[in-house]
Amino acid sequence: MNNNSNVHKVSKTVWVRRKKLPGNLPGDDEVGKIRKIGSSLAEGGTLRGLTFEEEELYLPQLISMSPKSEYWEAKTKEYWDNISKAVDTGIGLQLETGFVYKTKEGAERNACGDSHVYKDDVGKPIKLSEYVLWRY
Repeated sequence: MNNNSNVHKVSKTVWVRRKKLPGNLPGDDEVGKIRKIGSSLAEGGTLRGLTFEEEELYLPQLISMSPKSEYWEAKTKEYWDNISKAVDTGIGLQLETGFVYKTKEGAERNACGDSHVYKDDVGKPIKLSEYVLWRY
């Protein structure tokens, strides 16, 4: 945690790694190959990684559009349809999912729990795009 009086950072790093799949041919080494994680479809359409409230809080910074725009729904759908990140099968993908808080109390309250349940007035993701990808 940062002791700066203006900002209290609680860093949380997670790793995304590809699980070795059974059925590879002998000698088919996955190490060093690049795979992607990305959008998925469900019965109701493309899966979304955030609640609607969280989308309104976080996505404007990623898609450069206000939730009040008449194009909001189309733009958020396009964002989730195209979410994608390369993952090196040997190394994995490191994501920063921690938050920066305005108060020491906010940081302490969230340090042991799931930060994503608290809203913008308590904390903001350190790396928003990585946090959203992790939630996805």
